Amino acid sequence: MRRLLDKKFIPLSHLDADPFWGNGVYAIYYSGPHPIYQAVRTGMREHPVYVGLSTSDRRKSKMTYGRPIEDYLDELATDEKPKPTLTLFDRLRDHQFSISQVAERDERMGMQFFGIKYLVTESIFSFRAESILKDHYRPVWNDCVDGFGNKDPGGTRRGDESGPIRGTKPVWDTLHPGRFWADYMHDGPLSRPQLEEKVIAYLATLAEEGQK
Repeated sequence: MRRLLDKKFIPLSHLDADPFWGNGVYAIYYSGPHPIYQAVRTGMREHPVYVGLSTSDRRKSKMTYGRPIEDYLDELATDEKPKPTLTLFDRLRDHQFSISQVAERDERMGMQFFGIKYLVTESIFSFRAESILKDHYRPVWNDCVDGFGNKDPGGTRRGDESGPIRGTKPVWDTLHPGRFWADYMHDGPLSRPQLEEKVIAYLATLAEEGQK
């Protein structure tokens, strides 16, 4: 985890300039003017709003939280190694595209306000690092507002201009509308103002706990 946190921030807008291979773990940070995120602009500047991982490694089915890493090393060493992919880079590109769509409707969520840290590593260490980071930081887009990491579920689930609406849009898309596919989905039980209040209260609690 420390290897990831010690890395320098990379502007999300600069991601395209340097494609890279591999699986790994990452953290996304926000420093923009949206008032509901005031806490992460002041006393929580080093606090990620989202933590995730990306892997193409099918061996992840062997990995169970709570077991020592050493239990897996011999097993993984004898398995066929996965071919190099752009899995982590492509995942970050997906997030970049999500933010760009939202920014078209809300300039406070512009790409220039987002930074990332990422670490290319073996899948087994990515899963462990992601778990530790989530437990430690409880990022708002992981624990409070779900759905940022969702992908387009496809027309049969979300509906489209030629078919019925079937699914409920992710909570994140109610809070930050803009992703084209979410526009075709049903609204959830909470309104945007209610979610904004929820985020403010959640971050205030995290900030208060961090001062203890």
